[in-house]
Amino acid sequence: MDTKTLEAMVSQIEVLKDDNERLKSMINNHPEIAKLKVELETAKEFVAMGDRVERRLRVSNFELRQENTKLKELLNKGLDKNFSPETIVEIRKFWQGDGWKPKGGLDG
Repeated sequence: MDTKTLEAMVSQIEVLKDDNERLKSMINNHPEIAKLKVELETAKEFVAMGDRVERRLRVSNFELRQENTKLKELLNKGLDKNFSPETIVEIRKFWQGDGWKPKGGLDG
């Protein structure tokens, strides 16, 4: 290639770069694009907030399940000593409806 061809190609590349920058500027400064950017940032904030809430709920759920299990175990241990046979039947009905059945203790 001769020098003139190379200079023409370099010149064309410079024009394309300038055009590219102008197009980027037009796109970035377009009102709809600006509106979409704000909406995107708002959506990101809501997702982050939802993630934080989900984490807190998972921790709370885990802690409540642990506490519930401990309370049921304590109740199961004291069941025979502190409740009448009729009350024990009612408690067992509750446990079955709750999806939890005592381990050891009353049911073996």
